[in-house]
Amino acid sequence: MDAVMNMFRQRMKLHPEWFRSDRLCFCDSTPSMLWQKDKWKRFLSTKPDGQGLGRWVPGGATDLFEGKAPRFCQTLKKWEVDIDEIYMPWNVKDAHWVALMVSIPKRHITVWDSIPGCLSERLLAKAIEPVAVLLPYLQRLMADIGDRYKYPLDRYTHEYISGGDVPAQDNSSDCGVYCLKFIEYHSLGRLFPKTLCGRNMKAIRAKLAADLYHEINCRGPPERNWEDLDNDI
Repeated sequence: MDAVMNMFRQRMKLHPEWFRSDRLCFCDSTPSMLWQKDKWKRFLSTKPDGQGLGRWVPGGATDLFEGKAPRFCQTLKKWEVDIDEIYMPWNVKDAHWVALMVSIPKRHITVWDSIPGCLSERLLAKAIEPVAVLLPYLQRLMADIGDRYKYPLDRYTHEYISGGDVPAQDNSSDCGVYCLKFIEYHSLGRLFPKTLCGRNMKAIRAKLAADLYHEINCRGPPERNWEDLDNDI
């Protein structure tokens, strides 16, 4: 997951003209892994101050907000100031990946799921609560002190899109690939194609692997002079 998301991030940094907007941001699985479970409980258990701040924040969250993470591909673009929309893969109960697109101006989260009806509204709301609550908190926390009153701590709204025009997987193991492809197609301003399906999954996985090798300029081992091979014995 992270390798492909980092590839999208690197492409965005080098070729913003490829994407539907130059105000997009790609996150790897770090928020999904570090903002949930015990870390989320710790955030909620910390008593806020009079401004609603003072809570414990998961490590690295402020660096993500300011575009300082990951270090190997810093953008230094601050969410809301330079970034309007954030794409991230999100893991639900250590069993299923969904794609999130967070609109900061709209304070809204779009969720694409490759298993139609997999998540009930109650389960979905609970699963993405760390994003829906922590994003507005970070906006207020990272704002200039005199402007903090402009940023409400109200939870972001969300919508769940599954079935219909959203390609559906036909097994229980391809959700991660669908999640990545949803993010890729939407960020490029393209519709989800019907060719994104189980029948083509082997080729889709191979193409992602080839893209990664191409991105890191991996060309295999150096050429050898096989004519002298027998002389090595």
